[in-house]
Amino acid sequence: MRRSVVERFKLNSVLGTVVAQYGNPKGSREAVLATISALENALGKNRKEWIYWYVVSEYYMTNEEFGKFVHATQKCFELKPKDPRSIYALATAYFTITHAKDIGDTLKREAANELKRISPDWAYNPEKSQQVLDEMGLTAEQAGMEAITLFGFLLSEKLPSEDEMNIRLSLKGLHAKFPNLK
Repeated sequence: MRRSVVERFKLNSVLGTVVAQYGNPKGSREAVLATISALENALGKNRKEWIYWYVVSEYYMTNEEFGKFVHATQKCFELKPKDPRSIYALATAYFTITHAKDIGDTLKREAANELKRISPDWAYNPEKSQQVLDEMGLTAEQAGMEAITLFGFLLSEKLPSEDEMNIRLSLKGLHAKFPNLK
């Protein structure tokens, strides 16, 4: 899902120094932390700037700050509930915290570590996911149902084929994890 010219301009004004210093904002842990700091500073000045919430949510996920990740995606949805990116971000946040169901599953942990090696941005930490569920008063199944509902809604929208494929893969993973949810 693409960013508008105005959104890119706003991000460049906030993240220009991070990019100048580190190059890729996700290139190192220091770069990720500097990006989060820059976006949080920008949000301190303008709590209603959707693009800052949206992008900081990605970095919270990368940094495995799942509570902040969920909060930021909820804020995106609150600010722009009809924007497919808000819906997708919130669905992804709920999906991420369903990994709490995998606590103690060595095979899933090994598979997740392999996937993380291939795709470093992929967030997987069942223990941190469980902590967020506990804080929210939810079960993994409830978070899974939220994710399924939001992803399902997105499939009724006209989306680029790559986005639709990612949504279908996410739904397939959720249905495998929670076969009782439809």
